[in-house]
Amino acid sequence: MRLHKSIEFKRLFDLGDKYHSKHLIVFTMQKNDGPTRLGLTVSRKVGGAVVRNRLKRQLREIFRLSLSKNIKNTDIMIVVKRNASLLDYSLLNQELSAICSRMKNCNVS
Repeated sequence: MRLHKSIEFKRLFDLGDKYHSKHLIVFTMQKNDGPTRLGLTVSRKVGGAVVRNRLKRQLREIFRLSLSKNIKNTDIMIVVKRNASLLDYSLLNQELSAICSRMKNCNVS
């Protein structure tokens, strides 16, 4: 499940909780029901299309494998910062897990 509409992204940006790390900004908003949904924002400042799409694939896979099981009834938007293109999969996973451990509604073990 993904966020698609710009109004959904804007609602998260305006009203959601915000968590920073060196390479990512994560916005979250608790919902009453429904699946956990993910939205990704990767600017052209991060890199070319190949780099941006690789980062999006990696973030979706990290979310699918570990985070979607630990976060319930939440919309999540991940904004990728400029220097994130230097990270490999394992470092990206560690950084996103560290952010999740600070979130109110995430049960990371």
